[in-house]
Parts: sequence; structure tokens; C-alpha cells
Amino acid sequence: MLIVIKFTYLDGVEEPFMDQREGWSVDGTEFKVRMDAGVKALHWRGLYKNAGG
Repeated sequence: MLIVIKFTYLDGVEEPFMDQREGWSVDGTEFKVRMDAGVKALHWRGLYKNAGG
């Protein structure tokens, strides 16, 4: 088995970071969500570019 791409979480935190505040420009609550992650290509031979379709 050839592993082509490595995906990892930064600082070992696997849950998304969520923040919220009462909306100023909208009626309701605004949410912000992000995930701290990194991706690295390990080997070029297994990569394939799809032209679409």
C-alpha cells in the first residue's frame, strides 16, 4: 500500500474551534468555526490530476 498524502492535526487538537457572538450586522448569533490541520504530499507517484468531467 502506497501512502501518498499525510493529514494531521496541529497540536493534537482534533475538534473544531468554535466561537460565537451576538450579531451586530444580523439579527441573531454569529458563529465562527475553524480546524487547525496540515496536509503534506509524501510521494508523487500515487498522485493523479483529474481534468474533470
